[in-house]
Amino acid sequence: MGFGNNSTFRYTDSFVVPTVAAINGHCFAGGLMLSLACDYRIMTDGSKRNAWLCMNEVGSQAFSRYLCTQFFVQVHFGAVWPLSFTAILNTKVNSSALQRKIALEGHRFVPSEAHSLGIIDHLVTGNTAVVLAKAQDVADQISVNASTGVWGLIKVCN
Repeated sequence: MGFGNNSTFRYTDSFVVPTVAAINGHCFAGGLMLSLACDYRIMTDGSKRNAWLCMNEVGSQAFSRYLCTQFFVQVHFGAVWPLSFTAILNTKVNSSALQRKIALEGHRFVPSEAHSLGIIDHLVTGNTAVVLAKAQDVADQISVNASTGVWGLIKVCN
């Protein structure tokens, strides 16, 4: 994967053991990309507080029309993505239609939608402690399977 100079994403994606992202609320922009660089994503179901995933730099008319004009300009500033974002999206999101929703439309995914589309692996009802406990649970389950180092070999060879 071509990450350019962005070592955080490079190391997260190529880490030799599986990585788990615990998402307890909104996950925008770099947070979304960092979570996609991880192997598993655990997220609150949004029942206790609002939680969305999106690339807010792209923005959308539906989202922005409720905001003041100054913020509208900031949302639609047309930020150039670093190479790392493009590489993560191409590698972790297999559907071109879903890539368009993320990169071109700035679609805000609610947790249930993100889960049904495969962006999120597990949804959890509860507070941050519950989300973290589920992430730890997933990590404990998969770490046994990765103990032989095969996961690291797969990631390094890709």
